[in-house]
Amino acid sequence: MIHFLRMYVAFHTVSTLWATMGAFSSVFAAAANTDKARLDTTRAIARGADYVRTRQHPDGHWEGDGCELGATALAVYTLLHAGATVNEPAVSSGLAVLLRASMASNPATFRTYEVALTAMALGAVIDRQHAGGKPERSCANVQACYRMLREAATWLVAAQHVCRAENRFRRLPTRSGSKTKPPLVETSSGTYDLSAFRSAEGGAWGYRFNDSNYVDNSNTQFALLGLWAASRAHQQLGETNVLVPRQTWEKALARLLAVQATAGEWNYGTSGLGPCGFQETMTPAGITGIAICVSSLAERATREKIRGITEVRRALARLEHYTYPPPATLRFGPAGLKPAVRHGYFLYSLERACMFCGLHRLGTHDWYAEGAAELLKNQNADGSWSAGAWYSGRNLRARAPHFRDNTIETCFALLFLTRAVPALPADSVSPGEGGP
Repeated sequence: MIHFLRMYVAFHTVSTLWATMGAFSSVFAAAANTDKARLDTTRAIARGADYVRTRQHPDGHWEGDGCELGATALAVYTLLHAGATVNEPAVSSGLAVLLRASMASNPATFRTYEVALTAMALGAVIDRQHAGGKPERSCANVQACYRMLREAATWLVAAQHVCRAENRFRRLPTRSGSKTKPPLVETSSGTYDLSAFRSAEGGAWGYRFNDSNYVDNSNTQFALLGLWAASRAHQQLGETNVLVPRQTWEKALARLLAVQATAGEWNYGTSGLGPCGFQETMTPAGITGIAICVSSLAERATREKIRGITEVRRALARLEHYTYPPPATLRFGPAGLKPAVRHGYFLYSLERACMFCGLHRLGTHDWYAEGAAELLKNQNADGSWSAGAWYSGRNLRARAPHFRDNTIETCFALLFLTRAVPALPADSVSPGEGGP
């Protein structure tokens, strides 16, 4: 009997040891896979950044389908997030192009995308000069960057149009304040009730300063990202005056709520596209817009509070639907999004929304790991990513010869991989503490 018990104990000891070793083996294998994925991603970022550098012209600009200022700003912004320094020749010469713009003297010649991207790039430069711990020393003229950043922010504020409902527009008055300010109500459950903004006058952006009968949610999201970057830099430099009026955030928030579909998504925002207008990119854009506006209006917004907003919860559910559609889905729409059209702009939009909301997973999916794996699988031999057909199914290269260059798509892919909206503090998403 004693011999049997000894054999029994020995057997279970060995079994437990093998089970433990198997568990450790699984942990080590997972860690090895994680380390390999991280190394592969780092190499892909370096190759992609090198491709962007090769596409720069001798005078410092990048091609951009007639929007060279915007393409240059996007490239500079991307390179900074990909690890380049402000002193690097590609960045410093691109920055010189941005500083030569004159938005104040002739605002009608500029477009919302390029002004917003300029603000984002300049904000990134200032962020480098005032980073916590070890600020980057550079030859960049911070005051010149800030002057241009203020100019860009002033342009964006003035370019906002009043338009709560579709096809109802008028120019937004330049005076600050409004007759009635909708309250941002914090609920007992620790989130925000935005219902008061549904009856408020809204504001959005079109392509140009003088667009009087056109706005869309894509221009609007970039305008808000540019204003967010400007607000953050404004605070970092210790400025106490108001750079972006409160009514700019209020009207943008009211507009986003007014055009959100009942199910929770947003489309491009123009009636001509009907109900299936780029929901896969515009839904995360709407989430990001709400997060920016609420965090700019609240005393101390948090990621948890923003995630709890009813409109954001519904939008996140739809975003999961568009990102991970049911099997055998043919195209986006009520049934979901075709995986083949998950282009860089979509992935960057996804990254912004998830990072602003502090989400590591979208439903059961690790959105970053899966998106990064997809990008690494499709990176070209020269380090670029190919531009897809992301304008109503038309091939972008056939429409715009300048886009035969893959710079724009590569920049969006790199911004996803580098998580260009940094991980925000768990207890705050205010402009002074985190952002694009």
